[in-house]
Amino acid sequence: MAVYMATKHIQKKIPYDYIIPIQVASLGEEELYNINDSQHNHISERNYIYSELTALYSLWKNTKDDFIGLCHYRRFFNITIEDIKKQINEGVVIIPQKAYLGRSLKNQFIYNHPVEIWEKMMSVLEIKDSLIYEKAVEIFQNNIMYPFNMVIGNKKFIDEYCSWLFPILFEIENEVGTNLLNQYQQRYAGFLSERLFTLYVFYHKIEVEEVILINEKSRKISPSIVRNIRNKLFFYFFGRKNSE
Repeated sequence: MAVYMATKHIQKKIPYDYIIPIQVASLGEEELYNINDSQHNHISERNYIYSELTALYSLWKNTKDDFIGLCHYRRFFNITIEDIKKQINEGVVIIPQKAYLGRSLKNQFIYNHPVEIWEKMMSVLEIKDSLIYEKAVEIFQNNIMYPFNMVIGNKKFIDEYCSWLFPILFEIENEVGTNLLNQYQQRYAGFLSERLFTLYVFYHKIEVEEVILINEKSRKISPSIVRNIRNKLFFYFFGRKNSE
């Protein structure tokens, strides 16, 4: 049983003693921690595309934990290990509180990233599974997203989710590449997976426990909560008519 923290740095302050650091983008780099994303079966060299997902991939392929959790060096679940075990034993998946975007998931993505990447994702979804594609069209017109690629779930859930997610992302990567993208846009797999995780949770009606996040410097609640409230109200009054 373990919750891992994806990081590229030596972390001076970790709010919970149950969190285990996993070094990402570690291939060929100085070893900072005992666990890294380039051990055994890995995609560490593609961290610039997949961000923290290289840690998730490594954990999925290489660990035998009863449950697996992933957080960031900047963001942590505000939850005790006792509550984690209770939820996991009941079959619940622990995720961040939902984010309310100022636009629909589709429009928010194409506002900030090349529309061709979004279109490629939808094309891959349609080819792989027409039913989930139809649900994706519906879900992506809403403004609710489970952000940050953070999750704690039992081994069965992690296996099933990753077995679904990574083939989709690999297919998109094969089509999109990175040659014409700047450093920020090259991280598209990490951005897409936030939307895909949201879709997966809604489509499969996963029983979840939404947990508030705290930041890396203290136990203060993340300021994104205030932004969430603002965006929720904005989308309710103005966003839906412009979300198509």
